[in-house]
Amino acid sequence: MGETKGSAGPYEAARHWSWQRLSALALIPLVWWLVLFAGKVLHAGYAETLAWLREPMNSLAWLALWAAALYHAALGCQVVLEDYVSEGPKRTQYIIATRLAFAVLAALAAGVLGLIHLG
Repeated sequence: MGETKGSAGPYEAARHWSWQRLSALALIPLVWWLVLFAGKVLHAGYAETLAWLREPMNSLAWLALWAAALYHAALGCQVVLEDYVSEGPKRTQYIIATRLAFAVLAALAAGVLGLIHLG
């Protein structure tokens, strides 16, 4: 099977595909946790909500949810850029900018959790 000029090759494409599927599978239980959390927040006060988020398993679920969701979204955006932006330096710049934007969002999510634990 020949490679297209500028493509990452079949190994990289298969690896990318595998990570997309793995992150999607990780999101299934994490979204269920989010639904549980949302149901709890609707009937809880501010202090009770913070106490629930400060529990180690809930903090871990919060971080895992944001990490998996942002990673999955970054992979999806990269695929869209690779499919719809013509080959060249602009496409590479867009992919790098997208990765940086998602990294900033992940840092913000971790920072929010840090503030919850400090408060």
